[in-house]
Amino acid sequence: MLWLVLLLLASSVSGLFVEPVVIKGDHPSLYGDVVVFEREGNVGYYDLSKREEGGLGPGSNPSIFGFTVAFENGGNVEVLSLRDKNVKIVGAGRNPFVFSEFVVFSTLEQELGVDFSNDGDLDDDILRLYDLKTQELANLKAVGDFPVLGQRHIAFLTEEEQVGVDLNADGDKADKVVRILDRESRQVSNARVAAKDRLSLSKQGVIAFSADGKIALLDVKSQSLRLTNFSGSNPSINEGVVFERGDQLFGLSENNSVAKLGITGSNPSLFGRMLVFVSSEGDVGDLNEDGSLDRVIRFVQEEDSDGDDFSDFVDNCPNLPGSWPDLDADGLGDGCDEDVVKVEQSESRLEAQQDNETVVSNVAEDSGVAWYWYVLIIVFLVVVSPYVWRACWKYHRKRRKGFGF
Repeated sequence: MLWLVLLLLASSVSGLFVEPVVIKGDHPSLYGDVVVFEREGNVGYYDLSKREEGGLGPGSNPSIFGFTVAFENGGNVEVLSLRDKNVKIVGAGRNPFVFSEFVVFSTLEQELGVDFSNDGDLDDDILRLYDLKTQELANLKAVGDFPVLGQRHIAFLTEEEQVGVDLNADGDKADKVVRILDRESRQVSNARVAAKDRLSLSKQGVIAFSADGKIALLDVKSQSLRLTNFSGSNPSINEGVVFERGDQLFGLSENNSVAKLGITGSNPSLFGRMLVFVSSEGDVGDLNEDGSLDRVIRFVQEEDSDGDDFSDFVDNCPNLPGSWPDLDADGLGDGCDEDVVKVEQSESRLEAQQDNETVVSNVAEDSGVAWYWYVLIIVFLVVVSPYVWRACWKYHRKRRKGFGF
């Protein structure tokens, strides 16, 4: 019984410590110790090491790499350095992503009045690349949006309707399909898989996204695709993957196990040993105690609570060492899942009951009397014996008369 109590206690304790700091904001992007975010039409930042918050000006949808921040503002993409806060307009566009010395973003042809894709209309989203060093802006001539940029490759989403091609060969032209651009050759390849949300790219060159409601991983170099069976959306990838399922956050490990983090949140952003995410105070309470229910940004430091070399971000039993199976696939390892413990208890009781029935049956068999003899005896006592007793009584009365009694 003691081990059951310990397991139940373990299931209620999370190895993840959520920082008490909360910041009103949304759509966070994390790099190093700095998270950038948007709040009521403005872009802000928070330095985790200095516990310092500041504003960067009007804008939305920020991306950060090193000290460089890129964001949208009034139909343009702008960049600034956190060192001097000087803002520079890069060009018309949206959904910027900054990596190293480059910023990639999409621009609608109508905004520029130029048919960059040479297809006879101005209805396409075109990828453009800005070099922060040379300050040159290049048209990549690739139709797509929501780009992410790595050392050599750019992954992005292309609307089939814009190119007029069924890119994933599913019989329609209504999807957004993942494609890869090689920056050196400028060749575009088709991954033939549709995505439902933004892409997230790791430094190892693997993108994470949601395909048909499941988490998918794609190596941009080899273009090998791994479709998991785990439902979720809006993943962020670093060493592991953290994604949303409903209003909860889950982690996906390299050995293909899922861990429920026990955190209510969305919009996860991973970097190193830190996770930032957004919680709605309507779900978790007024965390910043300002009297209103806002969307707030929160922080979690990665740990390995049980010392088993599995990060708590991907450990489905963070307080019990080892790799645990997940019988009911709910993100809680069987060693610390209360539901599984209850099932095991129920199975144990059923097994004990079956054992008792077997013992009774064995006793009957060991007595050397077959079961049907017991049935015959009962039938005789209930049905036949009254007639026997009646016949005996008549015989007794007859005997009494014969002897003159």
